[in-house]
Amino acid sequence: NPRSVPVYCEEHLPHPLLRPYIRCYFYISVASAEFRFPADGCPGFIVNLGDPFLMGFGDGRFKNLSGCQLFGASTRHLVTQHLSGQTKLLAVKFHPGQLPRFLGFPAVELTDTSTSLEAICGQLARQMEARLDGNNALPRLVEQFDQALLACLSHQHPYDERISAALATISRLRGQVRIDSLAKSIDLGRRQFERRFRELVGLPPKKNVPHRPFSGSIFDAFRIARAGLGRARLCERVQRSSPSCP
Repeated sequence: NPRSVPVYCEEHLPHPLLRPYIRCYFYISVASAEFRFPADGCPGFIVNLGDPFLMGFGDGRFKNLSGCQLFGASTRHLVTQHLSGQTKLLAVKFHPGQLPRFLGFPAVELTDTSTSLEAICGQLARQMEARLDGNNALPRLVEQFDQALLACLSHQHPYDERISAALATISRLRGQVRIDSLAKSIDLGRRQFERRFRELVGLPPKKNVPHRPFSGSIFDAFRIARAGLGRARLCERVQRSSPSCP
């Protein structure tokens, strides 16, 4: 029961058809402190399922979050700050460069910032917010979000698959690849490649280093919360649907 522990979190995989584009759904419920999402190059949504809380990008500036918030690829940690009551959120984390497939919106315009999903794609925002029924169990909510995102993906926004190929190469080689070689491998000049990459990913190629496992960042979040707990005790106090704590 999420209410029986100080911090409760779960990860859920998306629908198989969404897995090439979406890393995971991540749910957290906490009664105090902050939570930090790593600056891993992955954009996404944050959906508020509980009381209002603050969100910022590690620069000391926060804004109140309610409803569905869209955030871009970031060079700084995204931080949520608890206010009162129960902070409960569901994050949808996309793989780098994949958000434009769903929204048809240049990722570079969201780098290091956030905006309401309503401002970018009102129809998707309304579909997702309509599913925020407090009686919905989390797996059912994830299933409904899957349906909304599959419908959005079916709109077939224009997308340059050459950038996906470049991202796959960066991941496979763990970032040990020259930009000139990447550009040549997909038949683009270096400047053209860098411009197109930044437009779809939100970061330049040299910034797109392999990301950390998202679930591993949870321990950083709790250190920020100043819980004063060791890694083993954190494992005891956190319930997860993903594999057991390392």
